[in-house]
Amino acid sequence: YQLPGNNFRKAAYGARYLQGEFAGFDEMFPTISECCCDIHPWVGTLMPDHGEVWSIPWHFEVKELVIRLWTHGIRFPYVLSKEVSFEGPRTVLHRYRAENLSPCAFPAMWAAHPLFNMSPGSRIILPETARTIMNTVPGPAFEVYGQRYSFPIATTPDGRAWDLSQIGPNEGKYYFKYFFTDELEEGFAIIHDPESR
Repeated sequence: YQLPGNNFRKAAYGARYLQGEFAGFDEMFPTISECCCDIHPWVGTLMPDHGEVWSIPWHFEVKELVIRLWTHGIRFPYVLSKEVSFEGPRTVLHRYRAENLSPCAFPAMWAAHPLFNMSPGSRIILPETARTIMNTVPGPAFEVYGQRYSFPIATTPDGRAWDLSQIGPNEGKYYFKYFFTDELEEGFAIIHDPESR
């Protein structure tokens, strides 16, 4: 999903994601949610919401049909790089590499965070082994951080069933942020919009 117009508001380093643009394709690294590191020698290092790399500048170069991008960490010494190549008329391939520049290990998570403008009735299709989620943001539907639910149908303690694989109407009051806790045997995610196919 891209915003209309030519201007894109850059987020300040460490800003909460809600202060950024809800468009484009963000990278989340070395964390997804705000947290403090608990591993020596990084104990107490605060990692910002959405990680670091979504809000800092990237370097890039273009060679034929390959775009290479890279950026350096701020609170941990690393380089995150990405190569985007075009494999045929309908395939875009993203290759990632994270390089630790320190002799000490640090914990890291990465997530792609593309934003889609989806029509009601669109479906999210995931591997069959993706069956258990953990809520990571308390909200009007899932009230307790860390609560686990089944996927795709999650039933809350009040008995309400939520089909998380189905995009409903944009009512503006419900939102979900969760992590899958299952070990996946396949790695894919499909968004199917029946209107555009």
